[in-house]
Amino acid sequence: EMLAGFDNHGGLLPEPQDGSRLSPRELQVLDVVSTGASFAAVASRLYVSPNTVKSQMRDIYRKLGVRGREAAVERARELGVLRRVPDLNGPGR
Repeated sequence: EMLAGFDNHGGLLPEPQDGSRLSPRELQVLDVVSTGASFAAVASRLYVSPNTVKSQMRDIYRKLGVRGREAAVERARELGVLRRVPDLNGPGR
């Protein structure tokens, strides 16, 4: 009851953890991260700095209510916002 007035005031309470708040770019970052790529590799592939990837991943963790890249990928797949991507290198490469 005491916290009821805070739900729309500057993010004092956690955001919904349903994945709907992920931006298209965050989904793109998470998609590349789901392949096992390092933050440096994600940055190179998406033409941004590694610090940008780290910042985006922090936002993703917060929005999904998780800690760590594996948990973020798993949660996004559970929610259906991240599809299972086949290995682009093919089997055995």
